[in-house]
Amino acid sequence: RDRKILDASSRWGVFALSFVVMFLLMGMTQNVVNSLCPDRRCSILTISVVQGLFVFIFPTMLSWLMTSARPWNMMGMDRSLTLKSLGWMLTLYVIAYPAMAQIIYYNADISFPDSMKGLEQTLRDWENAGADATAAIMSTTTVGGLIVNILIVGLFTGLAEEMFFRAGIQRMMMASRLSPAVAIWSAAAIFSFVHFQFFGFVPRLLLGAMFGYVYWRTGSIWAPALLHGINNSLVVVTEWINHRNGTTFDFEQYVTNTSGIPWWFIFSTLLTILFIIYSNNLSNKRIANGGGN
Repeated sequence: RDRKILDASSRWGVFALSFVVMFLLMGMTQNVVNSLCPDRRCSILTISVVQGLFVFIFPTMLSWLMTSARPWNMMGMDRSLTLKSLGWMLTLYVIAYPAMAQIIYYNADISFPDSMKGLEQTLRDWENAGADATAAIMSTTTVGGLIVNILIVGLFTGLAEEMFFRAGIQRMMMASRLSPAVAIWSAAAIFSFVHFQFFGFVPRLLLGAMFGYVYWRTGSIWAPALLHGINNSLVVVTEWINHRNGTTFDFEQYVTNTSGIPWWFIFSTLLTILFIIYSNNLSNKRIANGGGN
């Protein structure tokens, strides 16, 4: 019951070392994957699976298994997702979506001063390279291709990243006695930074904070993993429909203001804040009355 291989003080060391080792090994498998998958889409998807399993999931699980007597509990893998929690987190996502969409537009529209145009172009080139890889994945128009993209890009990637950033970094920070707020925002900042997309940094930071908040509130890693998967899958399905029908449909265009007063953004932001305050107050009352979250 209380057995563990290493002391808790070794947790960050195990996590960092296993991540670096797995990251380097993954780089060495690139040529093998390319030889097995000459098609670019197949290659990118295969590398995504390898990265998710060994770079994101493995370091987190290894760290908790070696340094905790209750690893599944610490990661939140032993707590199922209830219908009540599902409804709560989907409500949060829906009411926050317009605000996120507007921030995506604002962040993408940032323009640097003339003295920094070189840096701006470099940052945009990085993003274009990432967008090119995404376009290769989304290029399919078959039903089978859609299912594969949902399973890998949507659900699996959502689970892998949540295991690393929330069950790993965020939970370890909280176990190190950092406050939930510091842990949530720190993990979200790292989550956004490692995507290397400056013109999408702020919305991804806020999205990561939402996933972290959902993880903290529910105590289950399956909650943010599912929400992350739904968020990714919406993009996958939309892009599939667009490629199949030759359209340019985008949910964000209906709630994004490119000029004038951004009413959707204002309403969504206020409603999201009020919803979080209400949820926290309700949770605190339940705890005070001897209940759970």
